[in-house]
Amino acid sequence: MGRTGSSADAGDGIAPSPTLPRKRGREENVPARKRGREENVPARKRGREENVPARKQGREEKNVPARRRGRAESDLALAVQALRKFALSHPQAAEDFPWGERTIKVRGKIFVFLSEDGERLYLTVKLPQSSDAALGLPFTSPTRYRLGRSGWVSARFPKGSAIPLEMFQDWIEESYRAVAPHPALPRKRGRETTASARKRGREKP
Repeated sequence: MGRTGSSADAGDGIAPSPTLPRKRGREENVPARKRGREENVPARKRGREENVPARKQGREEKNVPARRRGRAESDLALAVQALRKFALSHPQAAEDFPWGERTIKVRGKIFVFLSEDGERLYLTVKLPQSSDAALGLPFTSPTRYRLGRSGWVSARFPKGSAIPLEMFQDWIEESYRAVAPHPALPRKRGRETTASARKRGREKP
């Protein structure tokens, strides 16, 4: 009995049974690591697959429309600047903002209202000769406050279409001639002609 007890005690001390669970643990840990790797790799792939469409979606849905909006807005702004420069090239033309709105005047009289808000280009001019033809366009209407009765036409041109700058310049030219004091420019030219004639008369004996 004593040997059996001692051998049992000794057997319990040197038996490899406690080490077997460790091997099992190592064997269990190895698949766990493999499982972790296998689980982590798809997670990364999923993350990449999820992130890439998100980036593409963000670029396609956000950046492209923003660029298109910026181009449309810049086209309107450039058109306004071109028409403003053309209107100011006329003799005695000056820019003024009486109601916070850009106007071009000649000797204190307005012959152009010009602005844009990113969606439309706004142009108001006096067209005593071509108002009927201008009002036949889909983006024009008689100017409010009874100005339409005097030949004033307001254009609200939307973005996204080719802006007819040449036609708008013709309208500005016609409006300038209709509003500008007629005696002003001819008198100025007449005075210059008379002065030059006097100079020529003095030079001749």
